Amino acid sequence: MNFVREISANQYRLPHRTTISNNIPRIADEIKKDLTKNLKRVDYCSISSDGWSNLNKDYFLSEIINFVDEDFTKQTLLLNPVPFEMEHSFDNIINRIRSDFEYRHLVGESFLWNSGKCTGGFLL
Repeated sequence: MNFVREISANQYRLPHRTTISNNIPRIADEIKKDLTKNLKRVDYCSISSDGWSNLNKDYFLSEIINFVDEDFTKQTLLLNPVPFEMEHSFDNIINRIRSDFEYRHLVGESFLWNSGKCTGGFLL
């Protein structure tokens, strides 16, 4: 209600039209750094993916990471959706997830997965 009162009393000053777009890259970098820092402390996690298409038939894939933190609290992170133009086979999806994790420097030397089955995981 305070926000409505401020607007109606002309006390709220709207941000400049470029304020948000100018801040998005900085905020995105901060989020990426926090994500990487948090995931580097995780020994094991489960990874799932979600794919969908938009009205233009563009297909996207995102990764969902679940883990238990040092306080034994379940954490869920959603990585940004990326275009996915390949056949939607298990091998293509798991290879895309692996390359995303390698790009973020989150995968150790052990990469555990079973080809042809819907199970997979990284030893971080």
